[in-house]
Amino acid sequence: MKTQTRDDAIARNQQLIRVLKLVVICQSITLILLGSLVCYGFFAKQVMYVPTMSHAAYSQSQIRLSPAYVGSVADDLMQLRLTFNEDTVEARYQKLLSMVEPKSRARVASALNKEISVIKKRKMQSVFYQDSQPLVDMHELSAKVSGNLVRIDDGVILPARHKTWLIHFANHLGTLRILSITEVTKNEEV
Repeated sequence: MKTQTRDDAIARNQQLIRVLKLVVICQSITLILLGSLVCYGFFAKQVMYVPTMSHAAYSQSQIRLSPAYVGSVADDLMQLRLTFNEDTVEARYQKLLSMVEPKSRARVASALNKEISVIKKRKMQSVFYQDSQPLVDMHELSAKVSGNLVRIDDGVILPARHKTWLIHFANHLGTLRILSITEVTKNEEV
């Protein structure tokens, strides 16, 4: 009889251990799902901006960006890159450099420094008049910006030229980084 009581107690304990294991597994799965939802909610929370000076409202999160945001950054970027004079070029290029992908920053800084020395030596001025909103491609995370570029080189006003640039970005937790800025030639525009 004592053996039967002992065996019954062991069986109940084993059954209780199985139930507790199942409860622990269910709670672990629930915690993982809830943790994932909290992380997603934290990173995916979109913020809507309604700028007072810009052309459109835009939204961004650490996961998704709106096309209006990418276009607005492309607008600002081209103004930094192409509207300057010998006194403002260093500050504008420094802001531009802060947006470049860190692994490319040294190479781009070297090229911009060479350009700054030429601009100062020749007392150059440049103004970029954008003619339309940037064409944004969210799949490639790029923007195509077109407009007229007017330059003054050593006091001589050069004729305005229509130019188009293609900017490729990388999204790092809601922050756009510049991968490349390339001028699009007439053959590539079609």
